[in-house]
Amino acid sequence: MNGTKAWSVIDSIQYDPDRGALAPEATLTSVSSGCSTSLPMSSTTMVGEVQALLDLARQLGGKTVRIEGMGWTSDDLTALMANRNLSSDQALADLLTRASVQLFAENGITQNFWQINPTDRPLVLQAMSNLNSVLAGAQFISQPQGQTGSVFEYRFQKGSQWVIIAWRASEGDTPYPVTLANLPVDALSAYAVDATAFSSEYGTAIPVDASGNAVLMLNERPVVFVGKIYNLSQAMQADAEYQVATWKHEVKVMVHQGMNNVKAAILQSLESVLNSAKDKAIQWGEDKLNELLN
Repeated sequence: MNGTKAWSVIDSIQYDPDRGALAPEATLTSVSSGCSTSLPMSSTTMVGEVQALLDLARQLGGKTVRIEGMGWTSDDLTALMANRNLSSDQALADLLTRASVQLFAENGITQNFWQINPTDRPLVLQAMSNLNSVLAGAQFISQPQGQTGSVFEYRFQKGSQWVIIAWRASEGDTPYPVTLANLPVDALSAYAVDATAFSSEYGTAIPVDASGNAVLMLNERPVVFVGKIYNLSQAMQADAEYQVATWKHEVKVMVHQGMNNVKAAILQSLESVLNSAKDKAIQWGEDKLNELLN
């Protein structure tokens, strides 16, 4: 396609991952020979496949890669649910969550499309809505666990709020103790990814010790942990920096889209944006102090 100059008229690349009855972290041991010139022939995970495609797109001039049609068939889900005590709706919600988090964190994929019938898959819809609510506007920070072993842990930050998503990639429903180390928060709230809402009545409090460690139980179902920076001055600074970074990103997007006519107005609003960021951070600090004193 590149030789025929068709590449220059393409806006983006659509990739439909179809890996059969495999979890996102599992390695695909064989690849179609038709893909041998662009995708790795050796065993690779979903993240590895997408990274190979991203590298190819970069070499050929750079195009946006979007994921479409991500999912698992009923037969795939049945195989993956073997010896487990959960519904196919829960299984699909878990797999889509794990895949989406990995693609966002490790590959930087921000366009990920999936299709379901919400009547048949209400938990999938709830899980994806919850995931979007905590990751929208968040920045990927680190992957403390997952390069080796069966525990996968991804950390994201949105101002003073930290979001940690973790799971085990094996052993099904059997829970095992896992340590989240060097945490910047003094407490976490844990939620099932398909919880009715990420609010106190649906969460479980997870204590964090003085060294910044939390010991908890995990199985293959992904868990979302949410916490706030406990140091007030650091929290206020993080919120202010987040607001300013958000503003800068919006300016870049507008400039990139050629909206030069609005640049002057946006620049004039910089002072009010910064004041708003500081006010929000200070208000959060005051609320926190009130919680401690009352």
